[in-house]
Amino acid sequence: HALRFKGRVESATTFERGFVAARYPFTLPAGAPDLRGIQLEVRGLSRLFQVTITPPDSALPAPSLNFVPDSEWQSVRLPAAWLTTPNPFPRKSTLVLELRAGGPPGIFELDVDEIRFY
Repeated sequence: HALRFKGRVESATTFERGFVAARYPFTLPAGAPDLRGIQLEVRGLSRLFQVTITPPDSALPAPSLNFVPDSEWQSVRLPAAWLTTPNPFPRKSTLVLELRAGGPPGIFELDVDEIRFY
């Protein structure tokens, strides 16, 4: 696996549940005009996770997807409609991929492999 995201979610100090997040800044690959989203291969402990892509322009939506992995590898696809529009922002702009473990207090573990565009 390319990335292991693990730890413990603690109780939040407010009425919201706690969460732990990992963020990865990236740029779009050059010469790839037909992108529709990001695909991840994941496996892990069965609990709620969320993946989000934050674009460089705050006027664009930040698509997110909730998923629950298991011990077998599975594909998770996160579409981003603004990727299909011509020049939604300059090519060298930085986007952020965020993985979030949330829910009730307890341990979490998520293996991520083959992060790619589709």
